[in-house]
Amino acid sequence: MALSEHQVRTQKREELLKMNIVPYAPRFKKIQTLQQCNESCESRNSLELLRDINDIIAQPQREISTAGRLTLFRSHGKISFGKLMDESWEIQIMIHRDNCKLLKNRAPHKVNQEYQQLSPEQKQLWRHIVKMVIVDDDGKIACSYVSSSGNYSLPGGGVDDGDNYFDAVHREAQEETGCDVKILYELPKVHEYLKKRDRHQLAYGYLCKTVGEKGLPQFIESEILDWFEIRWVEIEEFENNLKHQIANPDKDTEWELLDGIFKRDLIMLQSAKELLNKTKEAGNHEGYNTITEIQDQLTDPEGNPIEAYKFFEKYIDVGDFVGVKGELFVTHKGEATLFVSEFQLLSKALLPLGDKFHGIGENEEKAYRQRYLDMIFNRETLERMKLRSKFLKVIRNFYDEQWFIELNTGILGNFASGAAAAPFVTHHNDFDLDMYLRISAEPRLKMATVGGLEKIFEVCIDFRNEGSDPSHHQEFSMIEHYAAYWDYIMNMEFTEKMFDYIFKNIPELNPIVSIPDKEGNIREVDFSTPWKRIDFVAQIKKDSEIDVSLYGAGDEDNLRGMIKSKWYDWVGLDVQTTATMIDYLYKKVSRPWIVGPAFIYNYPKTMQPLARQDDANHNMVQQWQLLINGWEVIKAYSELVDPIIQEKNFEEQSWAVAKWDVEATKSDEEFLLAMQYGMPPQSGRGMGVDRIFSLLTGCSNIRDVIMFPLVKPETPVQNEIE
Repeated sequence: MALSEHQVRTQKREELLKMNIVPYAPRFKKIQTLQQCNESCESRNSLELLRDINDIIAQPQREISTAGRLTLFRSHGKISFGKLMDESWEIQIMIHRDNCKLLKNRAPHKVNQEYQQLSPEQKQLWRHIVKMVIVDDDGKIACSYVSSSGNYSLPGGGVDDGDNYFDAVHREAQEETGCDVKILYELPKVHEYLKKRDRHQLAYGYLCKTVGEKGLPQFIESEILDWFEIRWVEIEEFENNLKHQIANPDKDTEWELLDGIFKRDLIMLQSAKELLNKTKEAGNHEGYNTITEIQDQLTDPEGNPIEAYKFFEKYIDVGDFVGVKGELFVTHKGEATLFVSEFQLLSKALLPLGDKFHGIGENEEKAYRQRYLDMIFNRETLERMKLRSKFLKVIRNFYDEQWFIELNTGILGNFASGAAAAPFVTHHNDFDLDMYLRISAEPRLKMATVGGLEKIFEVCIDFRNEGSDPSHHQEFSMIEHYAAYWDYIMNMEFTEKMFDYIFKNIPELNPIVSIPDKEGNIREVDFSTPWKRIDFVAQIKKDSEIDVSLYGAGDEDNLRGMIKSKWYDWVGLDVQTTATMIDYLYKKVSRPWIVGPAFIYNYPKTMQPLARQDDANHNMVQQWQLLINGWEVIKAYSELVDPIIQEKNFEEQSWAVAKWDVEATKSDEEFLLAMQYGMPPQSGRGMGVDRIFSLLTGCSNIRDVIMFPLVKPETPVQNEIE
């Protein structure tokens, strides 16, 4: 019986382990993205700077170090071609049998053997500090040099983005010196001292000082690359500088802390000299490797020699993550290609991806269930998820420029209030108490204004136990903000300003979008400001001949009779409250015909108990919703801050809850208590992230912009909740 693809790959995994090759690498020094590789290849090809492929095969150079998922592989005798894909893009790779090496992870016992051979001083360094020594073929070392002070340091430790920073320095050293720069050695731990230094870190790779605004020494952090340059010095020169620093310690308190670091640098320097001499004596000067990489003679599980090229063919499959190093060239067909002279298996995929050309096809449900496959096969999906991240970042930047601060409030609560929606209920074992997943961050954000915060926002996840359709998802992202001393009109102007900012700073988004409505008809939505204003009550009266402003709490039977007299009906009508019926009527007779963007305002008070009533008409509240192509994406209102009126509104809603209206707003005692200490006048706004981003990207279903949308399991799941 033939083995399944999963069984074959699992068997390969076991064979790799027998070959002392770890099939899941701890890391890989990825210097360039695949997009950067393509761009570099294109620019260098236009300047005729790329070498001929025959010269590359004969003597390849390691100018590229990148990694990604193998999505295609074809073997043609001595030459193989494949496709490598990462988050940024994809590139063709070429492998040649005559010049191909495997990089593999050292087994832990080999690392331990090397550790045991170190001197006590070296073991101390190994345990506590990261140090990297970059050498050229003449035995010189790369040091930082700051012209204003003349201080040097070996490449040293850091705690943030170490690999990326080190790779950038390594690349800069190669470019400035023109030498074949290699890593000699690396000791893989971080000194605890660095973690205790507040924000004053050693620049990763460099210990530098410069003069601050007040003439005091300061550290250069790892993000700053432009303030210093790579300089190559003899080891003796560098050693003399360190000894001078130790012999003549700076009296400044800040620099007294550095004396110990200088001493450690000196010990490390002496260790580096020993390692350099041992390497030269062993005649292996051309094969410097980091502690996590080594090139060995390969043998298969039976002990037979196996070429690296054959290893790739036999043990690496489409779907595996591979690290590759090599040189760029352009094929005779003009395609950017990376000649792979060294490779490393980074992660073994045990299941095949499937047909590259058909992928997941038109199976929308599978795209939602296995979004990771959707992103592999559909580049549009992956780019949309990346764009969503950028969208949120730009919005955060806008809030920051408008002097808002971001908060994080809790998801679990004793009350489910803030919106008219059915909540999810869970159980708190420690408290032995049923609790609610929040349906809105509104109550707690407004409670924060009681404490004195005036302009606040939160990017939050809310939960509403409602039905599913293309515009509703029970777990959804919201951005809510509250601004003291604003009213709802100011929030209209703020919203238009925000969208102008979004389109200015995200060129991938077009202010004119073609969007299908719920019937599949394509409508063109123009987000250019200013937007239209529509009176809620007047529009419903125009569309249904029903004046909803005449009905308040307790008028359910009269409103229900009026609705039925106009031949309107829907599921749940007979048990709904006035507020819920008005909302359903609006969604049935008015909302479908408004393309927008349009601000819908002038709502009856009974629909929004948390909103402030209008001073001119106490039956109305100062609230608006932004409507786009039938979707309500933003809601804002002048907030009700009178605790007496708020408590009365909650009481009026309590009887609706008793009548089984699951969407009626619940009372919130914690919120009422906070209000009684004084809440400033304010306006709040909530924006559905999933909905608005769906519309801006022309998607007809919010699940298309959610990374992992909720789906019903394909097989029944046994509930373990007692």
